[in-house]
Amino acid sequence: MTTEAISRQEGGERGRAADDRRIGVALDYVRVHCGNAQLSLGKVAALVNLSPSHLQRLLRQWTGHSYTFHIRVARVAKAKRQLMETFLTIKEISADLGYARTSHFDREFRRETGMTPTAWRRGNGSGSEGEPSLS
Repeated sequence: MTTEAISRQEGGERGRAADDRRIGVALDYVRVHCGNAQLSLGKVAALVNLSPSHLQRLLRQWTGHSYTFHIRVARVAKAKRQLMETFLTIKEISADLGYARTSHFDREFRRETGMTPTAWRRGNGSGSEGEPSLS
């Protein structure tokens, strides 16, 4: 292998490592800020110094999923924690997660879990729709 080829290979490895770090930072940011209704691909891309289209391409390449998939998964994970650990209503959880309409939250939650938030809460032990369990 020539010196030039080795240099290109090392540069590519550094580039992949930098992309790996950027994807990690982007996904961590999405997990932490998933409740922000203003969280956009452009905002996250700017955070990691990439264009939105480049970040979207890297996400698909590295994870096999789109930006919106990662937002939905992060929101549903946070919703599950809130459903189990709080007595917030479904409407309150929906608003906390940045959904303008509870019906949209319900649809996204059902898409990920196969059940409504209310059914998931009942099946996973935290009382009912915003009321402490009296039994």
